[in-house]
Amino acid sequence: MWDKLVAGLHGLDLHVPSEKGLRDLRRRLGPAPLRALFEVLAVPLARPSTPGVSYRHWRTVAFDGCSSIKAPDQPRIRSLLGKVRHHWGMAGYPVLRAPGGGLRADEHR
Repeated sequence: MWDKLVAGLHGLDLHVPSEKGLRDLRRRLGPAPLRALFEVLAVPLARPSTPGVSYRHWRTVAFDGCSSIKAPDQPRIRSLLGKVRHHWGMAGYPVLRAPGGGLRADEHR
């Protein structure tokens, strides 16, 4: 994870924390710093007016390496998606499977 956080900082003399040190720091700080970093960096790379970036008023989004998403275990959702079946019975949360490239549309904010 550290390598991903500092990938754009080549040439700087950075101390590399141990896995345990990084884990302990993440536990002390909680999720807020990474959530804030995500909110700053997770933005569309193209303008809404760029051809192909939108379908009607929705921004198109792709999830790389994601083939399924766990959904809340609520009666209405369970009735639509069912639950994961194993040879020993039902298990886990309802799962939304993403066929093919896993594309979806998300409303512009």
